Amino acid sequence: MKNNQTIRNAFKMQLKPGFEAEYKKRHDEIWPELQSLLSETGIQDYSIFLDEDTLSLFAVQKISPDFDEKLLPNHPIVKKMVGLYG
Repeated sequence: MKNNQTIRNAFKMQLKPGFEAEYKKRHDEIWPELQSLLSETGIQDYSIFLDEDTLSLFAVQKISPDFDEKLLPNHPIVKKMVGLYG
């Protein structure tokens, strides 16, 4: 029997110094194509919190059990977004 329970995933990233304004712009105006990609790959909810003092990013996701984390890192939309992170 397949488990249909949502999985919670959390991780940290580091924002590159000098990219604070660009980070805010990209996250205030999430790209529709990124939003669609996340949904299609099984990410049901995704929040990122920025500690402005340290530029640390803390992310929390709700993902489906069949989510494959290998699908996103090489996708052009994701590469464009994560170019901000160190």
